[in-house]
Amino acid sequence: MRFMINIINRISFKSFKKSKIIVYDKNYNRILDNLIDEDFIVFNIRESRLNIFLFSKSIFLYLFSRPENVSFYEIYFKKYLQIINPEVVISFEDTNFGLLRLSRYFKNIKFVLIQNSYRPPGFYGKKTLKKNDVLITYSPLVKFNISSNEVAMKSFKYFKGDHRSDSLQNKVILISQYRQYADSELVQTAKKYYSEVIDSKCFHNKPKFYFYQDTFLGFLSGYFNENKKEFFYKSASREQTKFLKDNESAYFNTFNIKEFKVSNEEIFTSKSNEIYICFDSTMIFELISNNKKVLIYPHRKLFLNSSCDPHLEIFKKKFPELVISQAFSDFEFKFNRLDKLSIEEYASEVKIFNSMEDFNLNNYL
Repeated sequence: MRFMINIINRISFKSFKKSKIIVYDKNYNRILDNLIDEDFIVFNIRESRLNIFLFSKSIFLYLFSRPENVSFYEIYFKKYLQIINPEVVISFEDTNFGLLRLSRYFKNIKFVLIQNSYRPPGFYGKKTLKKNDVLITYSPLVKFNISSNEVAMKSFKYFKGDHRSDSLQNKVILISQYRQYADSELVQTAKKYYSEVIDSKCFHNKPKFYFYQDTFLGFLSGYFNENKKEFFYKSASREQTKFLKDNESAYFNTFNIKEFKVSNEEIFTSKSNEIYICFDSTMIFELISNNKKVLIYPHRKLFLNSSCDPHLEIFKKKFPELVISQAFSDFEFKFNRLDKLSIEEYASEVKIFNSMEDFNLNNYL
């Protein structure tokens, strides 16, 4: 009922604006002007006004003749594209498999899908885009084989500007992935990121998921306190997060770890020699591609039959010196080795990442 009320309240009698480029949904629309040189229209599926003519057609199809697993929004957007007939559709919603279906339906419209987070091997299953479509990915280590035009690029989220800060020098910063998940939410979130890779029956429950993380944080706090090294966490709180920042702070206070307040822009423009410790965050790839030193502890036990995220298992084979063992007995050796490396030496080690092209949509429109 709430769904229908929301839709009815958005009905409009206005005609459509036409554009060569349609951006599907509002994610990252604050930075789109920096990503696309040409004019474009943002189709915000959850907030845009719904044309009365298209609404009537779409709601009829949705109620009486829709295929299984096809949403009202997918039906409406299909009708919308038939009228607008753009040359290109761009979306950061790479987990919306309805867009893959639409890409194959519209033979003359190029779809450009951009991963908004890193994905494990096999994420898209047997789904494919059509020949001239483009998939932009986070990592050069994995091929998804859903498009012949698959390109690994540096992150689109952060633009280098005048944010340089020396406050990071010699710091060790943990990238927080704090969340307040119920067991059911943990499974649903994991399914979103792992899609067809693994059955939901293979997931650990919440206490086991956090066990290794909590144990590792306790170890880190003691280690850096004993070695008189500055150790902080960077908050996971941002506009979309569903937890109270005070709760995150209380969680890290149990390990005597304080927050270091620094923007992502400062991190990516800083020339200082700091080290980041990560679990399985997308930020791993964003940091490495910008020559930021990273140590990874990828052992939040999400799966019953795997000690590590599938993508990071591939990473571990390529960069074993940057991945900490589950028992973290090798932490001191790997940390000290990384700490002694110059930024130039480190950049040479991770060249496969820092040699990726900077994010540029204009080459693929």
